[in-house]
Amino acid sequence: MIRISTVAFAMLVGFTSAIAAQDAFLLGKSATDWTAQLRHSEPEKRRAAAFALGKIGAGSVFSIDAMRTALTKEANPKVKGSIVFALAEICRQTKTLGSDTQLETALLGALTDGDPQVRRSAAYALGCQKPRSVRSHQALDKALEDQVPMVRQNAAWALSQFGESALPSIRRALRDPDSLVKRDAASALLLMKDGDKVHDLLRDLLPLCRDTNSEVQRAALNVLVRIVDPKDRDAIPSLRWALDTRDIENRRNAALALSNIGGEETAIAVPVLLEAAQNGDAEVRHQAVIAIRNIGPAAHAAVPALIRLLGNDGDATVREHAALALGGIGAAAAPALDLLVRKIDDKSEALNVRVESAMTVARIGQVNTAIQHVPTLLRVLADPRQETKLRERVMWALRVHGAALRKMDGPLVTFTKVLIEPLNGPNKMLRYDCAYMLGMIWQQQAPDQTLDVLHEFLNDNTIQIFDSTSSVVGGASAEGKTGTANVKEQGKGDGRIMAVDALRMMGPTRYTPREDIMRQLRVLAADNAIYPPLQKKAKDMAKTGS
Repeated sequence: MIRISTVAFAMLVGFTSAIAAQDAFLLGKSATDWTAQLRHSEPEKRRAAAFALGKIGAGSVFSIDAMRTALTKEANPKVKGSIVFALAEICRQTKTLGSDTQLETALLGALTDGDPQVRRSAAYALGCQKPRSVRSHQALDKALEDQVPMVRQNAAWALSQFGESALPSIRRALRDPDSLVKRDAASALLLMKDGDKVHDLLRDLLPLCRDTNSEVQRAALNVLVRIVDPKDRDAIPSLRWALDTRDIENRRNAALALSNIGGEETAIAVPVLLEAAQNGDAEVRHQAVIAIRNIGPAAHAAVPALIRLLGNDGDATVREHAALALGGIGAAAAPALDLLVRKIDDKSEALNVRVESAMTVARIGQVNTAIQHVPTLLRVLADPRQETKLRERVMWALRVHGAALRKMDGPLVTFTKVLIEPLNGPNKMLRYDCAYMLGMIWQQQAPDQTLDVLHEFLNDNTIQIFDSTSSVVGGASAEGKTGTANVKEQGKGDGRIMAVDALRMMGPTRYTPREDIMRQLRVLAADNAIYPPLQKKAKDMAKTGS
């Protein structure tokens, strides 16, 4: 018996139904004519009528009562199956039919029909019907015990339309002995919105990574790459096993899933990720490169390849992600510093690549070779014609040198120059950062303008402290279910604590004479709703000035 997936069958029929529904005509007959033909004495004519009404789809919605009546009277299994499938297509294409208990009753009856093709179509139809009831849910759950695999397969799909309440049933279907049932049960999880609840089925999905059927393996990996995180160390052995499969898509998704866990044990995925970065389509390449970043320092073997991608790749997103990946590797990526700084300084390069290169210089840290690049970074920072976001990240790249900046030529002059730039909105945080660095490093010798900007900073409750950059990949699929690579900067706390820390380093002799600063410190000290560490420090400083 030849079996195709419900999804593929629906797509095949849906292509023509979208066209036919425009005027409710098909092959020269209206939906009304086809409805009348349901009463024809010849089974093939009745079957053709049902097939046509299904293709017309939503344009046949008025025919539902006649189709339901025809179904209850029909004795021919092939005609019954066609009527049920046509009802499914009409329900699928109609956003809401209201509660039609008679239709549901007819479909539930078809779900227990003696013919497996009818039961298969009934399971699919119950998934298409809207709204969906508890009794349909219960009947479909029971259909997972049907002796015929294609019925169980369609029941698994239909149950997915009930959302997270169907997860216990889907869990059972994941253990089904039939490959297509397992495949469609796993694929059904992609429709669930609550990732945490899907994650509860992790242990049921992992055995499918070792399944000998590549479609089962693919369906499981499509879900796993979206739900695993660094806590799922137990998933690593199964995912590593899938790295050796012959199916290139499965290998890549296994590698992407491993990267979302990250750490030393997942470095085995690096060769697969580099292959994908070289040969995949655009989205696969984007994901593969950023996935290397998630593995962290253990991915150090990828540094030469990432340098090539950053330097020469024609896709700006690949170059951006290559810089991000080098940053995830950290100090071991120091050989990339020359190129990273050239990218920062290159006005013809895409802004996101330049910004991410600056972030990566910061993440590589205070290695010996980083010091020689400080003059170039200062030049970019000092230029108000450069994009503000780039200048901010260059400031972060300089910040890693800490107190060593005090011994260098240039930082004090450059920070002060930026500090006294007219406030234009976008440069607000840049000025705050310069004031913070001047206060923290030059302390009592910081220029007077530092106090003016730190006072502004104290009054700005919109700033958070940068905490980290998170990145996850969503997987790759040849079936149009490709995920995406998501990168997000995360903040925490109340950024005003940076202003307080800088003032403390400058010392009471510098800030206590400023009544405007002392007034705001007292306001913060009295505010029990603010970030507790900020309030505590403000209290201590307010007492100093009293």
